[in-house]
Amino acid sequence: RLPPNIITQIKREVASELSINLPADLRNADDEPVAPVPEANRPPAASELEFERIHLLYDGVDPMMEPRLSKLIYNNKTKPILSEINKILDSKITTDIPIENLHSLIYSGAATVLTLNKQKISTDTQIKNVSVTPAWQRRITNKIDSIRRDIGILTQNQSLNPSSSVTKKAKAILGREQRLENPTATEILDHLKQKLKAMAKKLRRYKESNTRRQHNSQFSRSERSFYKNLESEDHEPQTLKENKVPTPEATKTFWESIWGNPVIHNNTRWLFDEKRSTSSLQTMLEWEVTTDQVTKAINKTSNWKAPGQDKYKIFGINNSRSVINI
Repeated sequence: RLPPNIITQIKREVASELSINLPADLRNADDEPVAPVPEANRPPAASELEFERIHLLYDGVDPMMEPRLSKLIYNNKTKPILSEINKILDSKITTDIPIENLHSLIYSGAATVLTLNKQKISTDTQIKNVSVTPAWQRRITNKIDSIRRDIGILTQNQSLNPSSSVTKKAKAILGREQRLENPTATEILDHLKQKLKAMAKKLRRYKESNTRRQHNSQFSRSERSFYKNLESEDHEPQTLKENKVPTPEATKTFWESIWGNPVIHNNTRWLFDEKRSTSSLQTMLEWEVTTDQVTKAINKTSNWKAPGQDKYKIFGINNSRSVINI
């Protein structure tokens, strides 16, 4: 509720605009300066209302079931929106906040930024692993399909009773394939078959070369994933669907099977020799990660990269100082 002096000031301003005679108690009211509205009495801004709406919608939801947030498109309103959302996050994030609540606030803030930036949030909760066919492979495949189609038409035209449409298409093909001097239909058909065989060999050669290139690149990035993909039957990379997060019960059962069973170790001589040879090594000092180091590492990341299992891009983190301080 507004203070009485503010209500009186509003009534006088409205009356003067409308030329209304005010009661004596209002006309003689002291012209006291209007006190600023307390922070608690101020109505929430549109950005704060939108943040609360989205946070109420996704708070407590499994991160794997949240919609995947898209790339932030910058315009002249994006920076003010980011600044407003960062102020909201700063007021809600504390040093002892649980990781689940922190993720919920960051996700809600990133989703609010996209909404206020007039960007739609996809309702798809799964990260699709779309296998994109290279352009060179599509071109060669289309040529092979076209040659096969022409061979089929010419072969059908050589039958006893070809239809009129087949004859018309065969004449068009024969007129297009006039590379030889006065070629016959049989010669053109043989030429197309040789061309088909050459294109098939070219496609197979290109695929083998592309596979080697991908294996070399993957081996240089991660040897573990390279050998894991070699062991799979289809040699396809592991998708997010295959790498589902295990349940707490499954995790407990797995580690209990390893650490919960007593094992008698073979204390051979080389263990003591190894312990004696490393006894002079100094214990590694505890390394404290500073805020500046975290900020520097986050600033090196790219905003345009696809989000991971947390479903939001890096702009939800590197623009919030309170998130980095956690």
